[in-house]
Amino acid sequence: MNTRSIRFRMSAWYAGVLVCVMVLLEVVVFFGLGRYLETMLRAAISQETHLVAAEIREHAANNEDAGVTAALRDRYTPPQEDRYIRVTRADGTLVYASEPTAEGLLDPKLVARPAFVAGGQEYARDVRLPDNHRVLTQVLFVSSHGQDYVVEVGSLYLPVEAVLKGLLESLALGLP
Repeated sequence: MNTRSIRFRMSAWYAGVLVCVMVLLEVVVFFGLGRYLETMLRAAISQETHLVAAEIREHAANNEDAGVTAALRDRYTPPQEDRYIRVTRADGTLVYASEPTAEGLLDPKLVARPAFVAGGQEYARDVRLPDNHRVLTQVLFVSSHGQDYVVEVGSLYLPVEAVLKGLLESLALGLP
């Protein structure tokens, strides 16, 4: 085939534009899906944080943590594989901490505690574990019966990374 012919040049130009559009589309899908999955994960842990706060409000009485601890232990045992729950008082006293996951990937003791801010609002934060795994954490400050609590619910980012890795591999196979 003559590489100087108009037919060859138009076909090559068309193929180049098509490849560029496909790569752009794949990049948009990859980052869009990553953002969506992270948003859904944050929404799920935020909802769970509010459920834990509701348990605290229901069971915290007479400044006794035993009721809160028992209620949380009953509701959240066995622990979910990729999540942790930790409840502390404003002074840093540990009220409840979920057990480390079976694989040992997520241990609440390894996640740095947030600073308590009186009258604070709910917020999200990213934490890196010593093994460099990313943990998305939702923090909520709860007052009940004159006692202030800090509720943390966190989840490993590994499931999101696994989906994105699978998508990246599929997209890479789709390009010639």
